[in-house]
Amino acid sequence: MRFCPKISSNSITAVVGGLACLFFFAGCAHYYVPSNRLETPEALGPGRVGRLQLVGVQSGPNLIDPATPQSTDPVTGVTPAPVLATALVHPFFAFEFPVSEKWDLGIRLQPFGPLSLRGRVQFAGEPESKAQRGNFSMAASSTAGFLLGKYGSEATFLYQWDLALLGGYRLWAHHVFTLFPFVAVAGLSGVAGSSLATGGSVSVFQYGAGFGHHWEMGAIVLRTELVYALGSSGTNQVKSIALGAVLGFQL
Repeated sequence: MRFCPKISSNSITAVVGGLACLFFFAGCAHYYVPSNRLETPEALGPGRVGRLQLVGVQSGPNLIDPATPQSTDPVTGVTPAPVLATALVHPFFAFEFPVSEKWDLGIRLQPFGPLSLRGRVQFAGEPESKAQRGNFSMAASSTAGFLLGKYGSEATFLYQWDLALLGGYRLWAHHVFTLFPFVAVAGLSGVAGSSLATGGSVSVFQYGAGFGHHWEMGAIVLRTELVYALGSSGTNQVKSIALGAVLGFQL
């Protein structure tokens, strides 16, 4: 029997409990690999306990649904490889905390996607708790995770690993703009019934770049992001625009 946490009258507990229930009970109608990062290069810094990311949505390549065939080029006669569908507006819940002044760790729960651990190391600029207008910051960020589930009667295993280089500028006191390139690899086994599967498994390589905006007001933090991703999955290609947003609270 799966466990669903008790919901108290406290609003934050209610949201956390609801998202946890969604994570545990949502049937895996399809699997996907997130393309969004929704982070800045500024580490949380001294004086911060952590940050709850309570209401988040993200997008990425769909590893189950059929790929979309492409039209033949009338000039060259070449037919591009089919494009993987994009899984849109998937929810997630996350928590991150500082390990040192410029090193953070976090965990992300994302239905239909890997349960992930993320680390971020800032190597330029001031951390968030010290940053002022004009702060230029850079960081490296990496995520690794997996998900055990079912597809029909088959047990499935989904994994992901990615790496990104983040560069950001605090244009105003409470606004940070971020640019980043990234690479990611992922694999899904136990899905012989999927049209994308080869030998019962699907593998994905994606790379791309993104642009994000971070806004903070007191304890409230809002982030939005746009990512352009390319890549391949067997004989198919990854080519998508991923939109993401998250509302968080400082602790």
